Amino acid sequence: MKRFVLTPRAKQDVNDIWDYIADDNIEAADRVLDALDSAMVRLAKNPGIGRWREELTDKRTASFPSIRT
Repeated sequence: MKRFVLTPRAKQDVNDIWDYIADDNIEAADRVLDALDSAMVRLAKNPGIGRWREELTDKRTASFPSIRT
């Protein structure tokens, strides 16, 4: 399996997301964290998935569908 590495800033963002959701519901925060991890693993395995979004920026930007939990 291909690996991915989160930058320190990305790790902090993930922790901040968990903290924000956990203020209301710890179980929901855990589910969101699991969904984020699954999405990152999926993207690491399939880096070309997603849809190119040329209308959003002049750079090569792709979108990836979010997962509802």
